[in-house]
Amino acid sequence: MIKRLQLCMIIVSLVAFSGCASLVKTPQVSVRSSNIVSIDTSGFDIELLVGVENRNMFDVSLLSYTYDLQVMSVPFSSGGLQKGVVFPAGQTVDVRLPFRVHHSDLLGIFKRRPDLDHVPYSVDARLNLDTPVGELIVPLKKSDTVSVPAAYRPGTYLKRLLQPLKEML
Repeated sequence: MIKRLQLCMIIVSLVAFSGCASLVKTPQVSVRSSNIVSIDTSGFDIELLVGVENRNMFDVSLLSYTYDLQVMSVPFSSGGLQKGVVFPAGQTVDVRLPFRVHHSDLLGIFKRRPDLDHVPYSVDARLNLDTPVGELIVPLKKSDTVSVPAAYRPGTYLKRLLQPLKEML
């Protein structure tokens, strides 16, 4: 009798827990834009503007994210960041996700002679969200092209370096 009661308690607990988990709706994630936002001597930063729509009746929080970035089908960068952002119930919040790319990683790309106005990339990211019933991983995949701004193109740097030499001659 006691074993039967324990079994019933376990079954009721499992049903209740699975019922709570089914109450959590996966937030809708969409990439709104991608931009190169800065460049320095070690590399450059790309930023994805992501809209997260929380379709739940409760707040959900971003704990962290990880990503894998490919440029021209070449594995390029990977990493992650812990970032606390709250997504209020029933609202859409825009979040900027930064990615760092090192200049040393660019050699393989430049060997392929990309069209700098349309450089294809793909991002495979995973958002780690905190919900009232536990953590939830939301995948995000995006493939698109990015245009390298004229100020960041290699030819621009060569012109800047050669300008003082031309003035001296």
